[in-house]
Amino acid sequence: MGVLTFFILATYAAQIIQIYFFTVPSAGSTVEMLFKVKKDPARADFHPAAAAIRSRFKMTVLIIATLAVTTTSLIPLITVVYPPIFKLLVPLTAKPSVLMKTTSILLLVSGNILTYVAVATLRSHVSFHPFGETTRLHTSGIYAYSRNPITVGLTLIYAGFFLALPSAIMLFGFIIFLLNSTYRVKMEEVYLQRAFGEDYLRYRRQVGKYIPPTGGFILSAGFLNVLMNIQYPASDLPLWALFKPSPEALAIMLMIWLTAISRIRFQAMVYLPLTVLTIFLRLFRMGDILVPMYFFRPFNLYLDSRFLPDLLHLLYTTMSRKAFFFWIFAAAALLAAITWLIWLSFKTLHNYLEMPRNRSWILGIVMAGFVVLPQIPNGNLFAHNRFFTRSFFPRVIEEFDFILQIKGIRAKHSAVIESALKKNQTTPSSLDKLNGADVYLFFIESYGQTIFGDARHFPKIEPDLVALEKMLSDQGFEVVSNFLDSPTYGGTSWLAHATLATGVHINDHMRYNLLITSQVKTLARYFNKVGYRTVRAMPGTQWPWPEGEFYGYQAKYYAWHFDYQGPMYGWSTMPDQYVLDFIRRREMETASQSLFVEFILVSSHAPFHRQPPYLEDWSLIENGAIYNNLKTVTFPILWPDLTNASEGYVSAIRYDLTVISAFIRQYVQKDALIVVLGDHQPNVQLTGKHQPWLVPVHVISRNAELLNPFQKRGFRPGLIPNQPPPHHGMESFLFDFLADFSTPDK
Repeated sequence: MGVLTFFILATYAAQIIQIYFFTVPSAGSTVEMLFKVKKDPARADFHPAAAAIRSRFKMTVLIIATLAVTTTSLIPLITVVYPPIFKLLVPLTAKPSVLMKTTSILLLVSGNILTYVAVATLRSHVSFHPFGETTRLHTSGIYAYSRNPITVGLTLIYAGFFLALPSAIMLFGFIIFLLNSTYRVKMEEVYLQRAFGEDYLRYRRQVGKYIPPTGGFILSAGFLNVLMNIQYPASDLPLWALFKPSPEALAIMLMIWLTAISRIRFQAMVYLPLTVLTIFLRLFRMGDILVPMYFFRPFNLYLDSRFLPDLLHLLYTTMSRKAFFFWIFAAAALLAAITWLIWLSFKTLHNYLEMPRNRSWILGIVMAGFVVLPQIPNGNLFAHNRFFTRSFFPRVIEEFDFILQIKGIRAKHSAVIESALKKNQTTPSSLDKLNGADVYLFFIESYGQTIFGDARHFPKIEPDLVALEKMLSDQGFEVVSNFLDSPTYGGTSWLAHATLATGVHINDHMRYNLLITSQVKTLARYFNKVGYRTVRAMPGTQWPWPEGEFYGYQAKYYAWHFDYQGPMYGWSTMPDQYVLDFIRRREMETASQSLFVEFILVSSHAPFHRQPPYLEDWSLIENGAIYNNLKTVTFPILWPDLTNASEGYVSAIRYDLTVISAFIRQYVQKDALIVVLGDHQPNVQLTGKHQPWLVPVHVISRNAELLNPFQKRGFRPGLIPNQPPPHHGMESFLFDFLADFSTPDK
């Protein structure tokens, strides 16, 4: 039996002893009274709960909440008896860390000691009538420091249980416990005020509700400090760093201090805006950590905040419905709980700082700090990361400065687009050197340089690349490969699609929006001009997309156009193999003119946890209903944590390359030109930090003359590119392609 298990069992034993030998009014007795109220309404009115609750609805809610708290409080005991049940609690970590276990033990021990002292003190000095009403107000002993020490002790115990079993269910139970306890304390205060009148009011003014006023001040200030310092979702910050003074928290407390000395009462008109500001700062810091962590670029408040609906859609399509709605509810509950704690902290700090004596000693400590800290060797008071955490106020100011300068930034983006327009007019575009050959362009989602450059990925896929190259060669196809520099990393694929199609480096959504309302000519429009039929397949587009008209394709296939009758695979609406087969049947077999087809493939979209199987016999695909009977390829990847997703990622890329290779060998009969490339690198968790923004590009054809221009630009034979830097940007593809396959002045 482990040490933590021993203390969990000891906690249950201690609580049973207290309940049996030191009976006092409790949550259980409240429920008992509420169930008996119909039988004995006269006596029930003497119970603290009945003094505050006068409606059946409130009684019902209290009963349900109390039962929920009681049930979740038994989960640690059940888990000790049957450990596998932990997997059903929606774990937040695979297992608690040593620090979490140690903290859990300390909380359990402290909570048990506190509840024992409080219960024993109460029972030895106060007597109770049968329904729980007290006959004496006890204000000595531990009750001279806290009006509700039992509640504080139980809170410590429940916090210890949560750290022992860090899971969403235990967190939910803890939040319900806090809300239930707060309401129960409120009921008891109504009863005590009614029973003891002025004596209780005097006691309430002198003693804190849960902890002494100074302790409440320290805890409230500490909570705001930790809230500002938490670097979620990053996890590389040591625990002790959470308690270093945060400039943002100090600024918030300074505002409260100024409010208190100005003798402004605690009121919503003052503190509601401060609460909103605090929540904004917390969310801003989360975005400022999350975006670089996943997309390897700075967070932009103006541009990235617009992607929240896309984020929700991504989660909706990559999680089970139950999990999605559970986490939405959990996030809303957590936000509500944090908002409530912020408000409670503000109220505690304000009430404490209203007392001149309290302000004096705090001011003295602050002044002493300014005097002493600079005297420490190398003790520059504001040295980076020495005494204070790094402030993120400068980042907030930077983002608001960006918003204020939007007009000038738009002008710079417009100038870049204008230069592309001028280049459109001077670049040859007859495409006569293609000699009418069909052109197929495949974008593979998340296909990045990391596949070839990372030791976690390349050994797993190298044999497949060699085999695919040989199979293509056996059918008379030659392959040349290189890298291109993508304008995006980890996501926002449409920026890469727009960059390749227009020859404009599109690295943010502002420039993208300006581009799609401009007169810049796209790759498809050049093909339209010389008589090709242009087709775009975008199975990931699930709702009307009028912006797509900018690209100028004659035929556009979105998710609802494919008549797919099979299951979804995570974010992927349908298998890429089905998409290729559908376009083959719908467009290639009926073509009466040369084709330019762009495939925006989606089966390799994160989180790579659900993937379609590959069908050797393409004739079985039909309307996709066959996939309902085929086993899904799954990987144990818990979105958004992709640290263990290497195998799933490689499998997804292998699937797409296999599908494209088979499609080319079986259905591309003429001397077509095939271009296969990635849109961006995958998530930073898969690539590692500080990696290049490169994506592989393969050009395939039976006609060697169509490959010669690419080889002159540095492409090398084979499916495995290994060219050293520098590499051209993806925006170079369009104008290079036009120049290589067009006769000047024709």
